[in-house]
Amino acid sequence: MGFFFQSPKPRVTREEFRRFVRSGLASQGLLKKEIDFIEGMIEGSIDSSIEREKGVDARELDRIVVWLKTNKTHTLSPAQIDIFEKEMKKRMG
Repeated sequence: MGFFFQSPKPRVTREEFRRFVRSGLASQGLLKKEIDFIEGMIEGSIDSSIEREKGVDARELDRIVVWLKTNKTHTLSPAQIDIFEKEMKKRMG
């Protein structure tokens, strides 16, 4: 069966983000408003209309991180962006 179907990529789902990533970010000093902003950034990926694509995979995470680092219309510091990236990758395995 695996020959015909690709196995799903590791993803961080909404539940995982809320249960694990949020608390990891908070424990490393990010404020609720900063964590809420990050959650808003990943909303589209988490809520994909295709069930097997729900969640944020490594490729999507890389795009989000690049955007955060190059677009300074937010208040996240480079260190906070790195913390976010690390916490997400930890959940992806």
